[in-house]
Amino acid sequence: MFLTYINDICNAVPQAKVKLYADDTNVFMFDKDGKKLNTEANLCLQELETWFKTNKLTLNWDKTCYMFFFSIRATDCISLTVDGIDIHKVHTCKYLGIRFDDQLT
Repeated sequence: MFLTYINDICNAVPQAKVKLYADDTNVFMFDKDGKKLNTEANLCLQELETWFKTNKLTLNWDKTCYMFFFSIRATDCISLTVDGIDIHKVHTCKYLGIRFDDQLT
């Protein structure tokens, strides 16, 4: 039932790839320009927050994080926030039971 309820979340952020699995939602964004990616990612987060509020859902921002899979230089300008809440950057994450790191080792 939950998946049926949130199935249209992908429509809220057409500029991103949204992957749903059970109650886990992952958003993937790509761009070679770090500043452009920063702007688009923050806009995406704001659009998702609006979608959640509209659908009377909340996102646990304490469990929300982001990770990059490219050069340090491009990530220097990245800072993600939603409604004044800083989203923390991680160097490893678990996705569908597999642990990934930002170096893909």
